[in-house]
Amino acid sequence: MILGNTLQEEIDTDTMEYMEQTISETLVQARGATAIDVVVKGKSKVSLGNISVEANTDIDMALKADPTTSSFRAGYINSSGIRTYITSSNGKINHEFSIANAGTYELFIEGLTTNTFNVTGGITVY
Repeated sequence: MILGNTLQEEIDTDTMEYMEQTISETLVQARGATAIDVVVKGKSKVSLGNISVEANTDIDMALKADPTTSSFRAGYINSSGIRTYITSSNGKINHEFSIANAGTYELFIEGLTTNTFNVTGGITVY
């Protein structure tokens, strides 16, 4: 389902074709700004950790890939496994997500190209 310029989908974890990279600690704070600097290994998902939020929380993602020819998506996964994300354009994402329901959400970055690349920027939760 497309919501504005974001995409929402349910995923079947049995048929995932990519590797998942999990960072052992939550990188993103439940409130405020967090600097992001992660390595994405090709077509893999980097989990930025889980955050618990109140209803009507906004999450602003401003991210850039190096090299900028790398393609990636970033967003969140709710407790039902539904992913909401935006896909980069020219190696960049600058998007605000609005979360209507209180709950715990996993934030992620996912590579769409086979090369290893770096993603830097910031995520603000408010």
